[in-house]
Amino acid sequence: MQKILHLLLLSLLVLLFSGCTSLTFTGIYHLVQIEPFNTEPEQLKVAVRTHRYIKINNGDVVINLSYRADDLSLNIEEKYLVNVVNANSLDYTDENLVDGKADNESITIMALSQDDAKSLLKAQQQLRDYQATGKKGNGSIRVSIENLCYTHLLTQEATEIDMFLHTNKDVGYFLFLEDLNLAEQEITSSFCQTAT
Repeated sequence: MQKILHLLLLSLLVLLFSGCTSLTFTGIYHLVQIEPFNTEPEQLKVAVRTHRYIKINNGDVVINLSYRADDLSLNIEEKYLVNVVNANSLDYTDENLVDGKADNESITIMALSQDDAKSLLKAQQQLRDYQATGKKGNGSIRVSIENLCYTHLLTQEATEIDMFLHTNKDVGYFLFLEDLNLAEQEITSSFCQTAT
């Protein structure tokens, strides 16, 4: 029953904040199943599928994790600027990432830095210690793009992106935002700086 209420609340929040446009039903299902404070930090990855003229750099994508105890005795707010990684070839063969990928699209895979992975482990331990006392609270995970750059002027169609999340190797990457129109988001964008 609590899972159903959680799903309904999540769905309502998604409808309010996304305007019903980009979150997939599969994404909602997987997001409800995630226990971010039990996810192995090395398994937490974000992939963004964009037009090849859009570049995602270190720190452009942010993962926010939060937990608030019902009795207010514990409040965890973590913000991680994920880094672009040289992902192994298995990441790029994940069928969810490559299904529907156009020739003019690229995939950028990002993961936590070593310091952020340690910070997540520390927060997870705090939460486990708290929950061992039988106390309750609510947690959430939020993934967002805060910045990006582009190498050429883009058409409206080229500003749509897909975002994937990876929290364990059994599920792999799952699509949670589809055809998110960057032109309609509050994202800092500019032409990419070129080396001189």
